[in-house]
Amino acid sequence: MPTNQSSRAFWDASQHAPILPQAREALLSALDEGWADPRRLHREGRTARLLLDGAREAIAAALGVRTEELALTGSFELAAQAGVLGVAAGRARVGRRLIHSTVEHSSVLKSVEWLANQPSGASVAAIGVDGLGRVDLDDLGRALGADDSPGLVAVQLANAEVGTVQPIEAVRDLCRARDVPLVCDLSAGAGAIELPAVDVGFADPTCWGAPGGLGILTTRTGVRWRSPWPAAA
Repeated sequence: MPTNQSSRAFWDASQHAPILPQAREALLSALDEGWADPRRLHREGRTARLLLDGAREAIAAALGVRTEELALTGSFELAAQAGVLGVAAGRARVGRRLIHSTVEHSSVLKSVEWLANQPSGASVAAIGVDGLGRVDLDDLGRALGADDSPGLVAVQLANAEVGTVQPIEAVRDLCRARDVPLVCDLSAGAGAIELPAVDVGFADPTCWGAPGGLGILTTRTGVRWRSPWPAAA
């Protein structure tokens, strides 16, 4: 392959993509002008707040959610944990049965495993996939139809390793029939395909050209969600 910079091709963008020019420009503006505490009322703080609010509005619009439904975290892993643990905490009185596909990201699987090992005793149902990595809808329907009330269902939108896009609309319909929130890893689909409406979604912006150090969590208005972390001082 030619070594000329303009001839380079980047084939592995399933986890991290090159930073987009717009993202680089926004990052540099934030470093130069948005360094102050956005909670402060001095000029520098107000400038930081304007930059932060503008970024939140742009991200929310791209994901098809309201600005107030969007939260920013320090990493994708934190966003995934907050999504799973927060819904489980918010629905603890409704149901402690956690349903997930067997091909979820390790952050989701570890969160579910952690909840299952707590004294409160969450139960877990793992839904299998077919030879192409698609979730078994019949198996999911049986799990949702169990006697105990499920707390959540976690199914990713797409798989970054094999490229399988899950039938999320069908999964969502099954969940809504039982009034169970759908928690969805949007990372491999965001920026590439149209995003479905889900109850709780989380994503890694580095997958579609953002700088590192950021995770995205969306929580639809009306979903029971409670912070799993200790209250800040």
